[in-house]
Amino acid sequence: MSGSVRPRRIAVYARRKDLVIYAWHRSDAGFWLAGLPAIQVSADATATELSGIVRDVLARSGTTVPTPRRDDYARRLKPVLQAVGAKTW
Repeated sequence: MSGSVRPRRIAVYARRKDLVIYAWHRSDAGFWLAGLPAIQVSADATATELSGIVRDVLARSGTTVPTPRRDDYARRLKPVLQAVGAKTW
């Protein structure tokens, strides 16, 4: 893979009657971490709506982030949970 191409990764999960779509970012140590953007959308969304959301989240994924300390993970994931209206992972 060329050094100018950054790998991108997202996750899509079904939750109740919604879909949760969020980005993964790469830590400077090389492992992947869940992060923003994180979007909750109705499972009834059209293919066009979903396609736009997936493309947007994918385009914003894969950035390099600082490697969190072991006790920092809960704080780091809090914005993802808040963005989709969840209390726990």
